[in-house]
Amino acid sequence: MSTVTVVQTGTPPTLTMAEVPLMPTPPPIVHFTLLALGFFSKVFSALSFLSSQAWAVTTTTIVPLRLLLSVLSTPLIYVLSPVIVLANILAQIFLVGPYNLATAFLKAIHPIYVFVGIACIVAAAVGLCARGAVYVLHAFFISEPTEPEVVPEDKTTPVVKAEETRPRTRKKVSIKEEADIL
Repeated sequence: MSTVTVVQTGTPPTLTMAEVPLMPTPPPIVHFTLLALGFFSKVFSALSFLSSQAWAVTTTTIVPLRLLLSVLSTPLIYVLSPVIVLANILAQIFLVGPYNLATAFLKAIHPIYVFVGIACIVAAAVGLCARGAVYVLHAFFISEPTEPEVVPEDKTTPVVKAEETRPRTRKKVSIKEEADIL
């Protein structure tokens, strides 16, 4: 708690603080957040330093290689021009030509593919709707089968049960061959 003392003198009044309250301690999450921010700041600065150094090393090694390749590329291209032209012709025959042919064919049959796909989807929808209609009609108009009435057995007529029936056996048939008489 703080108290204020007012002292009256010939000069204007002045305020003096007798007691200064202490600030409450921050929660631990604040301390942890400050530590994490410091850690990530240092990691980011280290990564940026390493990436700048890697870029510097890369550029110093690439510049001489570019100069060397520019000097050697012109004679090398003249020497390898038959191989380059042959590779270009073979690529046109075996890669580019079949690819262009396949894409033209697929573009031509695409409308047929779409038509058949739509026909299958519509047929499935019509079939499902018909099945649902039959189910609904069956539920409303056809009554559920009731259990058959039990008729008392008549003692005068013999009842043959399934266990008493014998399986029918096949008759043996023999065919006699007659000898040809001359």
